[in-house]
Amino acid sequence: MVRQGLRGVLEGYPDIQVVGEAADGEEAIAQADILVPDVVVMDINLPRVNGIEATRQIKSRRPQIIVIGLSVHQASQVESALKEAGGTSYVTKDSAAASLYEAIQIAVREAA
Repeated sequence: MVRQGLRGVLEGYPDIQVVGEAADGEEAIAQADILVPDVVVMDINLPRVNGIEATRQIKSRRPQIIVIGLSVHQASQVESALKEAGGTSYVTKDSAAASLYEAIQIAVREAA
């Protein structure tokens, strides 16, 4: 439900194209390898391979991909773990609809 909702929000922006989605961390890693997106919005709490480890693997294979973490947790240790794994920024699910687009724009500008 959350993934579909965020996809709907992001597809509403004319400068964003959603090219894929994954149900778990292994699928996210595989999709990133195949699709090579500019940005991955990574849920931290994924089955099979969690979002932190999936971020680490994606960044080791494709360092140019920007990974923005997404979680229900607001804990600073989660954000720190994501950034240590190579993630660019972190957004909580409560504020995702309002701040995810802005986080993507900032991350893309900083990477350019």
